[in-house]
Parts: sequence; C-alpha cells; structure tokens
Amino acid sequence: MDGRSFVANLLFLLLFAAAAILAVLLFLGRLGNRGSARFRDGKVTFPPSWASFVSGLVMVGYLLESAVRHLLHSRGVRAQWLIQGLLVAGALALLSTMPATIVVTEEGLEQRYWFRRRVKLSWDAIVEVKLAPHTVTIRGENGTRIIHTGQQVDRARLLVELKHHCGNDLPPEFPNPPQNPD
Repeated sequence: MDGRSFVANLLFLLLFAAAAILAVLLFLGRLGNRGSARFRDGKVTFPPSWASFVSGLVMVGYLLESAVRHLLHSRGVRAQWLIQGLLVAGALALLSTMPATIVVTEEGLEQRYWFRRRVKLSWDAIVEVKLAPHTVTIRGENGTRIIHTGQQVDRARLLVELKHHCGNDLPPEFPNPPQNPD
C-alpha cells in the first residue's frame, strides 16, 4: 500500500466515523433539537434541524464517494458494478427521505419535501393526532399523514399551533400548552 492510498483510506475512515457519530447522536435525540420555528407572512415554518440536514448530506456524500471508489478500482468486474449501483441507489433513496419542512397556515398544515410532492391537510380534515416520544403524527380523513419527527425543530411550538387550531378535538394525552400561540 503506497502513501496516497493510505491517506485516502484514512480520510474515508474519518468521514465514515463522523457520519456514524452524527447518525447515532441524531437518533438518540441528543443533537438537532435546538432551534425554533420561523414566522413569516402569517405562517409558522418547522424546517429540519441543521444537524439532520448536515448528517444526511454527509451520508449521501459517503455513499457517492464509495461508489466512485468502487468505480475506480472495479477493473470491469460485474459484481463491482452491482455494488456501485446499490450505493448510488442508496444515496438517491436517502436524498428522497431528507426531512421535510412543515408549514402551518390558517387553512391547515403542509409538509414540503425536497424530492416528493407536498402533503396538505386542512384543519377540519384532521381526525387523529398521535404523540410519541420523538414524533407527532397528524392523520387526515383520507389517510394523509403529516409527521413531525426529531429531525424538525420546535415540537413544543407545533403542539401550541395544533391546540390553537384544533381546540378540544385532541386526544386526552395531548399536553396543555399555553393557549396564546403568539
């Protein structure tokens, strides 16, 4: 092994370790829960946290870098082409599941994804709100779901908005935030 490949392998290992540490911290909820909703034009926006955004991009970069590494060292072996295809497919799948931004308006909720269609849910169409330790799942009449995960900011503010717009039509385990959403 020459010096250049040793340095390349060391950088690859460091990138993988950083991605793994970010992913574990994000999964445990220790990182990325900072931040707050953004207010503009009468809308409240709950974007993804910076940590979830950066860790997702690091993982995509890791997968694409691995695909390029396999391409450079494949020497035409068919199994290597399969591995490259799987790595690129994994990177695209990860990009399609990047955390969405949730927007609260007077009409209802909207979840805006990067590479998928937007999901809209009017206030009167909400039939169920489920609370879990790290997620809030809001389900509509037609099965439409909007999910606020630990990857988005300011769960407490979302709960205030839900209480303000849905009133008493919430489950009994729903926390009682302050009534004034301003």
